Amino acid sequence: MNALELLRKYQTKILLAALGAVVFFQLFACAFQIVKYERRLSDGRRVILLMQTYDPYDAFRGRYATLRIESPAFSTNKKLCKESCARSFFVTYKAELNDRNLSVIDDVFIDKPDTDLAYLELQGNYDPQRGVVWLTYNFDRFYLQEDIAKAVDRNAGLLTGNNNARVIIRVLNGKGVIEEVMVGNQTLIEYIREQEEDL
Repeated sequence: MNALELLRKYQTKILLAALGAVVFFQLFACAFQIVKYERRLSDGRRVILLMQTYDPYDAFRGRYATLRIESPAFSTNKKLCKESCARSFFVTYKAELNDRNLSVIDDVFIDKPDTDLAYLELQGNYDPQRGVVWLTYNFDRFYLQEDIAKAVDRNAGLLTGNNNARVIIRVLNGKGVIEEVMVGNQTLIEYIREQEEDL
C-alpha cells in the first residue's frame, strides 16, 4: 500500500487529528495569555498614571471605556538615537510616588534596563537636539460591566473631562496590565454608580 492509498484510507482520521491540533493550539494560546495577565496582576509592581479624560466606550470595540493617559515629555541628556527617531523605549519609575500620588519617571533607556525599579516598554519619539522623549502609553481600554456600560449609554458625560482620574497599572518585565481606574478615592465603577444615583 503506497502513501497515497494510506492517505485516502486514513483521510478522516488525519483531518480530525489536524483539527484537534488547531483547537488545542488556540486553547493553549488563550490560556497562555490569561496566565501572563494574571501573573502581571499578582506579581507586578504598581505604576499610577494621570488620565487626561475618559471617552465613552466604543460600540464597535465592545464594552470598553477608551482611556486617555497623560503622555509626558521627558528631558534627558542621553543620546538615545543619533538622530530623531520613533521606537520602543524602556522607562523606569521612581520607587516613591509624588505629592499627587502619581508615579514619576526616573530615566529612559533604549535597551532593557538592569534595575530594581519598575519599568515599562513604551512607544516614543526622541529629539536629540532638544534631548526630549515624547512617550505614548498603549493602555487605552478598560472593561465596563454591563450595568455600567448602560449607564454610560444613558449619559455619556459621566466619563468625560474629569481631572482627578488615575489609572493603576501592574508592570512586570516591561509589560503592563490595567489593574484599576480611580476617580479621586473611588474606583471608576463606584464613581459612575454614584453619579447615576445623583441624576
